[in-house]
Amino acid sequence: MQYVAKALVTLFCLGMLIVAYRWGVANVHYVKASNKLKQAESVELANSNVLDSVKSSVDGMLAWHPSHPHYLNTAGTYYERLAFANENPVEKNKNLKEALKVYQESAAVREVWPRTWANIFRVKAKLGEFDSEFSHAVKMANLYGSKDEFVAKELVFIMLRHWRQFNSQNIAVAIEQLNNLTDYNRFKNVYEYSLLIGERAFFCNLVKLNSIETKFQGCSR
Repeated sequence: MQYVAKALVTLFCLGMLIVAYRWGVANVHYVKASNKLKQAESVELANSNVLDSVKSSVDGMLAWHPSHPHYLNTAGTYYERLAFANENPVEKNKNLKEALKVYQESAAVREVWPRTWANIFRVKAKLGEFDSEFSHAVKMANLYGSKDEFVAKELVFIMLRHWRQFNSQNIAVAIEQLNNLTDYNRFKNVYEYSLLIGERAFFCNLVKLNSIETKFQGCSR
């Protein structure tokens, strides 16, 4: 009996060592991928070989730990950056589909992360898919991130570009999230973006009709 107990303890310790090793190796790949993606944030680097060197790190971390939400989100960021750098429409669409897939997997693992849902509706918008899945992602991002600035910025900026494709529920959520951006500088950024894309009239009507209060007075001019 004593030998059986020792054997079980040994097996348990061995199992823990294997798990720790897998986590450690996966995390090394994750750190490498994250650092390289930060290097590729600018337009210049997005079109360089930096992104190509990220793939091995992305593949490595998912090979060792395929269901970690952080790793899945990092993989999604990689595929989105790849889509941005890709001039071939077919390949760009393929990259976005890959990004959507890993973001969906991340949301399935950890539903309560609002920024993952924001990633999903952002990619859906890039694909031009304003369907029930888009609306569900908007709903979930708002449910778990009603005060999250990242969610607010993503949704409001997408609404300004694509409000004609938004249903009434999505617009209502976007208006709710706009109230997270009412300080002077954040609201000014949203206003200036509406000017840039020719949607000032829509944006300012939205602000006035919903009595959104802000110290930035661009819409009152």
